[in-house]
Amino acid sequence: PPKIVFSRDSCVSSVLKSSCIRSYTAVLRAGLPCTHKKIRIFKGVPGVLMLHVAVAVIRDAQGRVLLSRRREGTHLAGLWEFPGGKLEPGESIGEALRREIREETGLEITAHRPLIGIRHHYPEKSVFLDTHLITTWSGIAYGREGQEIAWVDRGMLHDYALPEADNPILTALS
Repeated sequence: PPKIVFSRDSCVSSVLKSSCIRSYTAVLRAGLPCTHKKIRIFKGVPGVLMLHVAVAVIRDAQGRVLLSRRREGTHLAGLWEFPGGKLEPGESIGEALRREIREETGLEITAHRPLIGIRHHYPEKSVFLDTHLITTWSGIAYGREGQEIAWVDRGMLHDYALPEADNPILTALS
């Protein structure tokens, strides 16, 4: 079957437009492969737009966990989350973790290990949260993108409003 290619121009700032999603859905229904640069298809989830997200659980020497608050104008604005972001085309999970955490917090990640993988479905999109425990890092965390950050005692994490998709991470940490 012919390949359908979505150009980067069909999306804005890596946030998929509804017209792009409709086209993508039509492609999947027709059984055609998609080579869109921001979409990854995960086996076992046929026909679902699934964004691959690298998520970091970073603990300091006191065992506190780093959270970041989502900025206004973003999906789930105002909620706290574990830092991370979407993988770029061809990027490994390790590369994405290092890039996203450096961009968001200024920290340099040197070692990590898988913690939990979570598939979650929102009305407008689905995400695969590829969550890793950061075991070695350096630097001083700050909100490089203007976002608020906080080091939170593990026992206090439930006091922060987190996206529903992050709940299994809390369970994995307890």
